[in-house]
Amino acid sequence: MAEIYGSSVDLGTMHIVTARDDGKGNIIYNTMRDCYRELPYDPEFEDTLKNQHSHYVRDDQRLYVLGNDAYLQAGMAEFAADIKGKRKFSRGR
Repeated sequence: MAEIYGSSVDLGTMHIVTARDDGKGNIIYNTMRDCYRELPYDPEFEDTLKNQHSHYVRDDQRLYVLGNDAYLQAGMAEFAADIKGKRKFSRGR
């Protein structure tokens, strides 16, 4: 009979955390940010996600970026929009 090892999942507000016994007396933890970002499908963007080893799902004409990757992308998009909105000297003033 195979040995049974323990495992656990904690679904928190900001993170999903898993823990499991590896059978050698060690506990292995994995953490993922509990968020996603929905984007329109673009083949170049999907290639970029693949090259960056990002976690994502494609559903027809939508891409869903998952976890930490979504959180970082949302932050970059907000930062880029903020820079665009704060170009005070764009008209020479």
